[in-house]
Amino acid sequence: MLNPAYLDYILYFDIVCNHDAWKLNDYQIRPIVICGYIDGILNSLSKSNTVFEKNHKPQIKLTGPGYFNFIRCDYVNLNEDFSAYTLSYKGMYLS
Repeated sequence: MLNPAYLDYILYFDIVCNHDAWKLNDYQIRPIVICGYIDGILNSLSKSNTVFEKNHKPQIKLTGPGYFNFIRCDYVNLNEDFSAYTLSYKGMYLS
């Protein structure tokens, strides 16, 4: 049984990259590409793992009951050598 006090949560992904490895071929930025992969994984849905639809958008099924909603992606300059992007998702329990 799940504890009702811990049903909603925020999930953060920090993508930290050295400025020397920042740029990829074809004018792509490495941390943005990684953010895209993470977001694609969380949003890749099929009918077999869709829990329900909210506002006509399918929600991803977690290992337990619930779904993720994208909140934001923030840029953070850590120092002169490293910068980062932080992805934020809100996880919710289906009651």
